[in-house]
Amino acid sequence: MRTSILMTVVCLLTAGAGAEDRAAAGGRGSEIAVIGTAGAQVRPSVVEIGATLSAEGELANDARVKERDARQKVIDNLKTKAPEVTVEFRGVTVNPVFDAGAIAMARQQQIMIQNGMVIQAQQQNQDVPRRYGVTEQVRLVLKDADKLEATKLVETVLRLIDTARESGLTIGQLNINQVNAYSSASVPPPPLVVCKSANDAAVREQAYKAAMEDARKKASALAELSGVKIGKVVGVEEMEGPGQNASAGQMGQKNTESLSAELLGELSLNVKLGVRFEIVN
Repeated sequence: MRTSILMTVVCLLTAGAGAEDRAAAGGRGSEIAVIGTAGAQVRPSVVEIGATLSAEGELANDARVKERDARQKVIDNLKTKAPEVTVEFRGVTVNPVFDAGAIAMARQQQIMIQNGMVIQAQQQNQDVPRRYGVTEQVRLVLKDADKLEATKLVETVLRLIDTARESGLTIGQLNINQVNAYSSASVPPPPLVVCKSANDAAVREQAYKAAMEDARKKASALAELSGVKIGKVVGVEEMEGPGQNASAGQMGQKNTESLSAELLGELSLNVKLGVRFEIVN
């Protein structure tokens, strides 16, 4: 009886071990996982310069008329002095424009009142003088920037900035009237110059191919040291950043951000891929 029970336990352990071996043979144990890295560089083909066009008036409509006339002046001047640039008007905002000195005085009076000091009635009830301002976001677009030499590109961009300022545009300056007087939060201004690539897809494809080749070389070296060979790719994971994972055959579908930089130089794209290769005998 004891012999029969012992033989049964041995058979069960043997069967369990065989199942574990089969699972390992068909699981991650039959793969080699490596990380392939690569980078691609390309010269910017589009340079964008951000600017604003503002006008003020006692009435909102007066400010709008002044802004409309200033816009036409910008169009005419840039058409004559910088015909290679395209001007894009991005939208208009209308806001009350408060006198900074009057606001400072009103705050000072409020502090004095809180400290128990008596303020004359007409000063307490005095309304802060205000006007209306119309501001339009403008973008200057220089195309075919990759056809210019690096030095020539810098000279062209600087010339465009000076021409835009002469035309009445505000570039790289913060309008104090647009600062929220009731908030201490600091909002960083948008970049003055942005360089972009007109064909992001081609640059990314080049970087992906190079990263896959790097991963294959690493996997082949590890397989050779282990006495095995690698087969087909069974999984790919893009490790560029959070939310940028992609399965095999879907690389780049979730990474749709445009390739851009604030420097007037080559645009760089670095790619990191986690690749799993099948092990074959």
